Amino acid sequence: MKTKRQIISLLFKMSGSILFTPKRLGNLLVPNRFMRSATWEGFADQDGRPTRKLFQMITNLAAGNVGLIIPGAVYVTKRGQGMKGESGLCTLEQARMWKPEIDKIHKYGSKLVFQLIHNGTGADPKINGGFPPSGPTAFSKDQHELTNAEIEDLIQEFADSAQLAHYANADGVQIHGAHGFLLSEFLSPAMNHRTDKWGGSFENRL
Repeated sequence: MKTKRQIISLLFKMSGSILFTPKRLGNLLVPNRFMRSATWEGFADQDGRPTRKLFQMITNLAAGNVGLIIPGAVYVTKRGQGMKGESGLCTLEQARMWKPEIDKIHKYGSKLVFQLIHNGTGADPKINGGFPPSGPTAFSKDQHELTNAEIEDLIQEFADSAQLAHYANADGVQIHGAHGFLLSEFLSPAMNHRTDKWGGSFENRL
């Protein structure tokens, strides 16, 4: 009969071997199970352009054999920026800056996925060009309740950002639907009090 220490050692060896095996996510084959999840470093300039410091960080991750890299959330429209130094992916210039860096990451065998975000009522007018925080429902005079046309435009902006990610040779996109930002505001009945087709039932909120 194996001792507790032997069982733990065996489990560690088994998990260690799994960590270094490839993993398929849809059509994407990631070389191992190591994933660098999105965080905020504030390494973009005031126009959402990535800086050398940000590129060096993700290159170091690729050189360290991190299989899947998500280099922080990128806003799909300047109006949705919520944090200083947040990267954007809403202009061709931004996508062009990423393209050679992503190609460099691919040479290490790593994959890169962009996390697309709109900060919703967490958007900051001091850094987003003066636009008020916007969401499905306004809870104060400082917030803007999105119109139907604006929601349709936002859907297109997410799609446009995904297209720019494709242009930059990224391997995919992750839709940020948590942490109280715009998409999670729509999902939450506490934050979404709309009575039109974007509110009420779970299906409408979704």
